[in-house]
Amino acid sequence: MAKMTKEEEIRERLSIEMDRLKARLLELKAKGRKLGLEARLEFEKALPTIEKGQEEFKARLADWAKAGEKATADMKKGLERAAKEMKKAVDDAAAHLKK
Repeated sequence: MAKMTKEEEIRERLSIEMDRLKARLLELKAKGRKLGLEARLEFEKALPTIEKGQEEFKARLADWAKAGEKATADMKKGLERAAKEMKKAVDDAAAHLKK
């Protein structure tokens, strides 16, 4: 098997993190369905923000795949920031479920 380039390694790592966050979000949605009405409404208010972050992350990942080497460093920073923001949004949603 050929060795992955640094860019491919980063892309793979971020893709794995996105998959992990997607799975966690699905789990939170399932838990959210079991909540009382008030808690469920509060949780559902947070979902559009999380889903928007997920779509932005996908778009940035696609842009990065098209970008040349010069843009790689900037795209990496942007992707890592987007992944961090999405993780925080999912963590915040999880915290609401624990209340």
